[in-house]
Amino acid sequence: MIVILSSAITAIIIIMGMNVYIYNDIFKDEISLWSDNARKAPDLAMAHGNLGAALMRASRLPESFVELTKALNSPPSWDIRMKFKIYQLLGEYYLLSGDHGNAIIYVEKALAGLPNNTDLYNNKAALLILKEKLSEAEIAMKKAISLKRENAFFYVNLGNIYLRGGHADAAIKEAQRAILLGGDTLKAYSVLSEAFKAKNDYGIADHFRVVASGSGLTKKRCP
Repeated sequence: MIVILSSAITAIIIIMGMNVYIYNDIFKDEISLWSDNARKAPDLAMAHGNLGAALMRASRLPESFVELTKALNSPPSWDIRMKFKIYQLLGEYYLLSGDHGNAIIYVEKALAGLPNNTDLYNNKAALLILKEKLSEAEIAMKKAISLKRENAFFYVNLGNIYLRGGHADAAIKEAQRAILLGGDTLKAYSVLSEAFKAKNDYGIADHFRVVASGSGLTKKRCP
């Protein structure tokens, strides 16, 4: 009995140890976690969507597209916003893939269900800039700012739009707003440098170019 009991306890310990090892392997990173979820719930859009997003962050774009397509073709979720979130991810996928035509299509689809999503307006502005539709990009960027006024990165982007449109003074104002908010000051100073260069004030432009290189500044993350 002692031998049998000892063997049983040993077996339980081994099984528990194996389970811990297996779960540690699953949870070691988000790709492993969501791969396990997608395998166990193949019809769950959220699992495939999150796996697709994780793969995209890892620059594994072909695999990401497969998972996002599975998410889009999954049965309707209880969360009515899920489909629009998948559209958003597909927009980001196409943007990263260089397919700007499909990217803008999916950004617009996502905005139909997520009208207050500032990242979508930011992505839309970026795509419109690539198409040289600066007035439309400005509208999209201002919409993002109206929804999230404390995001310094948005002001930097708006400043860049003004720069591309030849409005140096407006670009300077947006860069100054970004700096006051304490976001990514290096990018804001870069806008200032380019704006003063456009105004033929090369001394100030060069000063801000040096500052934008990181000299004397601690780079912060945008909110």
